[in-house]
This record gives sequence, structure tokens and C-alpha cells, in this order.
Amino acid sequence: GSGKKCEGEGCTKGASYGEASTRRPRFCAQHRPHKGFIDCKNRLCQEKGCTTVASFAPPQSPSNRTSSKAIATYCKRHSPPTYILARTRTKPKHRLCRVEGCEKAATYGSLHYRKPLFCGEHRAYGGVGGGVKMGS
Repeated sequence: GSGKKCEGEGCTKGASYGEASTRRPRFCAQHRPHKGFIDCKNRLCQEKGCTTVASFAPPQSPSNRTSSKAIATYCKRHSPPTYILARTRTKPKHRLCRVEGCEKAATYGSLHYRKPLFCGEHRAYGGVGGGVKMGS
């Protein structure tokens, strides 16, 4: 990244949002003027006219379900039905449910492992008490 700081008065955060026309980051999420400003640091949905960060990618084999190699190309709204939630720069630790065939986000795990492994539907696989909701 460029390392550019937010132009918000007194702000020391990095700039991620800029005008769609220039795609030059000028503000952090807190200080961005909402109209016409988009996330310039992350890949956007490839649907024409969409300015949402892409977070869905083509499905992968179960062994690659937490791989950072999947490139997100669509947002949730525009993704084809077979696409799955992918790891992104803004959510690099995002994982999918470990149950084969399930494409939902993992939000439950065990206190011992301390990482999300299963979705809400499959949380019972997470251990005693139906698994523990993990913070995001």
C-alpha cells in the first residue's frame, strides 16, 4: 500500500476510501464522505457499476476451504449461486464451515481450539454444548 494517512482532522489511520473516479485513497472508513467514495484498497465486485468489496470466489476443493489463494470476484449480492465466501484482505482469518459441502461461514468452535470451525447449523460438531460462538 501507499501508506497514505486519512485526511480526516487529527486522524492517524491509514486511508482506504477515495472517489470512484480517481481510486486514490484519501480517508479511513470513519471519516469518508459516503457519497461517491469507495474502498480503493480492496478488490471490488466485477459486476458493472457495483462498488462493494468482492468477497465471493468460485468453489474450491474441501482441502483448500481456508486457503487465501481464492480470489474474490463478486460481492454477495452479485455472486453466482455456486460461489463461496472467500478470505479477503479485510477478513484474512475468515473460514468456511468444515463440514463437506457446507459453504457457510464458520462462526463456532471449541474453547480448546479457539478458532471458528463450523457454521451455526453444524455447531454441534464443535464439541460439548454445541460449540462456542467465536468473535469476529
